[in-house]
Amino acid sequence: MEGGRWRERERERGKGIKREGKKGRERKGEEEGKREKGGEEPIIKLTPEAQLWGTNMKKRENIPIGEFRGHFPSLGTAFPLVPASAAMGIDLVAGGKSKKTKRTAPKSDDIYLKLIVKLYRFLVRRTGSKFNAVILKRLFMSKVNKPPLSLSRLIEFMKGKEDKIAVVVGTVTDDIRVYEVPALKVTALRFTETARARIDKAGGECLTFDQLALRAPLGQNTIKVFLLLSSCSGQLSISLYDYGSSKVQAWVRLNKVLLRGPKNAREAVKHFGPAPGVPHNHTKPYVRSKGRKFERARGRRNSKGFRV
Repeated sequence: MEGGRWRERERERGKGIKREGKKGRERKGEEEGKREKGGEEPIIKLTPEAQLWGTNMKKRENIPIGEFRGHFPSLGTAFPLVPASAAMGIDLVAGGKSKKTKRTAPKSDDIYLKLIVKLYRFLVRRTGSKFNAVILKRLFMSKVNKPPLSLSRLIEFMKGKEDKIAVVVGTVTDDIRVYEVPALKVTALRFTETARARIDKAGGECLTFDQLALRAPLGQNTIKVFLLLSSCSGQLSISLYDYGSSKVQAWVRLNKVLLRGPKNAREAVKHFGPAPGVPHNHTKPYVRSKGRKFERARGRRNSKGFRV
């Protein structure tokens, strides 16, 4: 028998006939049976919406379409089904990836700030005022870009403009070096307790932005000064104020002035720049303490090699 089977296989090889194994014959029989029934049942891949509906199917992602229709016969053909062969891409908002980096809303969850933003969005849309547009843009800014303005600097910029309203998108702080405070009308996001008390005592007013919107919806009779790193188009006049050791540029446009404190006056900015110890730099070093043993050796005095 063994010899007969071997000769039969040799003859089939010579004729180019390929014998199928047991598993191959079984698989072939299954495929023929499916063809006789009317074709192979397609496999579908469920969308996330369909998976939510299919909780009773043990969250199976790939199931035969007939089995799926059996579970949900009322869905018909309108339910969103995705073929398993379809390539899944990245979900993007219509229009593609957004490349704009400027803020369109504040990061803060402060409900009062969001109400002011809602108010000024309406004013910008309905009035077209550039003053309101700048207010809205600054309401979006981070804390670093909303530096505080001291009372002394506020008084300096309001000289001769006491009848107008100063607007600060930030905090107004007190300055004990100032003894006399004129009667000022100031709008700000926040006042320190002593600054508010001194302005009120002098006969001035501390206003909120919703009160400003009622008094000057277009920004009329307000003071608008762009300080430091700000820019503005269509300047009528340029004034250069020398305040202490730092120079502050202010563009006065029409009769609107929006005040802002010095952005780089933070203590953290003093540590920025070349490494401490590099010749001719004034970068503040990070030290544990200020004393005889700290940052006082080589490079800090003539008796220790050199002095920067």
